[in-house]
Amino acid sequence: MKEVVETTIYSIRKYTPQDIDVWNEFVGKSANGTFLFKRSYMDYHKDRFEDHSYLIWDEGSLVALFVAGSARTTTDKSVVVAHPGLTYGGLVHKSGLKYYKFEKIYNLILMQLKHDGFTKLIVKPVSRVFSSEYSEAHEFYFYKYGFSIISQEINSVIDLTKALSLTRARKKNLKKADASGLRIEQSVNFHDFWAIMASSLMKTHGVRPVHTAEELLLLHQSNPNNIILFTASVGDKIVGGTLLFMDESKGFVHSQYTHANEEGREIRAIDAMVVTAAMYAQKKGIRKFSFGISTVNSEINYGLLSQKEDFGSVIELMHIYEKQL
Repeated sequence: MKEVVETTIYSIRKYTPQDIDVWNEFVGKSANGTFLFKRSYMDYHKDRFEDHSYLIWDEGSLVALFVAGSARTTTDKSVVVAHPGLTYGGLVHKSGLKYYKFEKIYNLILMQLKHDGFTKLIVKPVSRVFSSEYSEAHEFYFYKYGFSIISQEINSVIDLTKALSLTRARKKNLKKADASGLRIEQSVNFHDFWAIMASSLMKTHGVRPVHTAEELLLLHQSNPNNIILFTASVGDKIVGGTLLFMDESKGFVHSQYTHANEEGREIRAIDAMVVTAAMYAQKKGIRKFSFGISTVNSEINYGLLSQKEDFGSVIELMHIYEKQL
């Protein structure tokens, strides 16, 4: 087969704080970069993660970014993860990038990582639901160049271009929530929400939230159009909340955290919050609702998955890959 004639000269260099404006601008225009890659989000935990991100140029024109890092507490500095502090990471590229260029860019990244002393790459590519222009180029590239799938997680996604499809049980729960006088509204009361979330996570999983209340508030203030809190109240008492990560330019909303206290669960506040969030997104023209994963280390929580399917969601896989450099 005839090779593509290549006249492009690619260059790569590591991200520095001086690149912040060009970085953020590219993320906004890219095919698969979300607001999580904006420096207003990424840099909030730079005290915990060392940045190993790169910019890739095509004869003076920025064509891709590589979002990666390592935990500052890790003992193995030879492993780079794309990205250890985010749901996903890896290659962020311009719209309309042809495959042969994709391949050359990724080859350059791998060579640079090896040159910089890394011996292993772990990458969590941006999945379909979060991309405005989804391509499976990475899947073929990873197959061709010997990447291994080390984990598969199940994400549940609702198509918001269609009317919500709820089971009879969920519709009944909505009626119960409505009859209780439950009120759901946008809020900035992150501290009360965090207290409910922390209690719920400790009782259910024996863990504390990844983010503190102060971090959530800071992230909201830095990304007010992307991080949105809805709280559920009875009278003047908050009984639950749902924190949404939304990127209108990429057409998705993601349910990052949804929790209720005992009173909220009794009156089915979670069902009401999910539907309220979905309808809010629909009114904004958002096409996809990401429910989050129902797996831990590829082990399925069947009950949680079934609950999400009650709202009309379907499964999308999220892969994690590994490559020895």
